[in-house]
Amino acid sequence: MNLFLAFLSILATVSQPAFAAAPESTEAAIQAVESRYEAVTSIQAEFVQITRSVAMGTEDMQEGNMVVMRPSMMRWEFTAPDAALMVSDGDQMWIYSPAEAQVIQYGVGASQGGVESLLSDLATIREHFSVSLVTVPSALTGHFALRLEPKSAQSFKSIILELNEDSVAIGRVTILDSFDNETILTLSSVVINGEVDSSQFTFQVPAGVELIRTDAM
Repeated sequence: MNLFLAFLSILATVSQPAFAAAPESTEAAIQAVESRYEAVTSIQAEFVQITRSVAMGTEDMQEGNMVVMRPSMMRWEFTAPDAALMVSDGDQMWIYSPAEAQVIQYGVGASQGGVESLLSDLATIREHFSVSLVTVPSALTGHFALRLEPKSAQSFKSIILELNEDSVAIGRVTILDSFDNETILTLSSVVINGEVDSSQFTFQVPAGVELIRTDAM
């Protein structure tokens, strides 16, 4: 399970159209993204994640469903190829592996400000990233792409957002980490600002499951 999934809090938009075609400039794209994302509070979707490791020369795929809510709550349920769960209430994160009968818990509050907070950052995207309108190979049809490079030190080098030309909805996100590993995430069946039960952002350790608290190590 790749912790870069946390960045998927960015994958949200509102329904009003912004363009009839791709924006003609980076500035036009930035203005559209900032105006659309300031009203987003939650997103629910199905996802597919592909992770490519440069060192190992491998490619792994995972899928499942997720819900994220501003400012930093999230729940990721992995359904294939292996079941797993990642939950955060904004202060604590739990990563549960049923196959290993193990839960890892750690504090995340101090780490906010990186990919975890990108949903909020999109409303002021130019403050946090150097943004450029780019062309990417095998781009999604009817989408334009923005390259984001963080202005402060982060655990990733860049993010490519592929956004729908009509709605500015993000169809695909590609993250390049500090070791040149690539994580590609695609969403489907997206629900924006729908009803969300906040209780799903807390986690109760199942009976018989080992709990490892990293703050106790």
